[in-house]
Amino acid sequence: MSDADYDEYEPEELEKPGQYRVVLLDNDHSFPPLIDGIFTGIFNFSFDDMFRLRDELEKKGRVSVGTFDWDIAVSKARDALKSANQYGYPLQCTLIGEDGSSHEVTYTAKKDINPSSDPNTKKYNTY
Repeated sequence: MSDADYDEYEPEELEKPGQYRVVLLDNDHSFPPLIDGIFTGIFNFSFDDMFRLRDELEKKGRVSVGTFDWDIAVSKARDALKSANQYGYPLQCTLIGEDGSSHEVTYTAKKDINPSSDPNTKKYNTY
């Protein structure tokens, strides 16, 4: 390939990915230490912000915990739901797009399909 071939090349314009706001919903079953761990461990909030967000969640029934690209928003939402599921708490999470569209994120624990494994253990699948 000669240098002339590179001069003719024009890269494609890439679309900026849409931003989605991650919103946790209070369901009156939330366990404060679990919620605190989600705020600090998954969403990387400081302790001061954690207390402010927990108060907002209790007062308003919902709290926005960040705005991310689609893939990151879904990943963080599923991590939060997985953490709550491991402790038996029914946390709810919604993603709200720039256009106002709402997408509920779910996480379900599935039984391990390997018959040789212990039937009481659960395999968590985030797909």
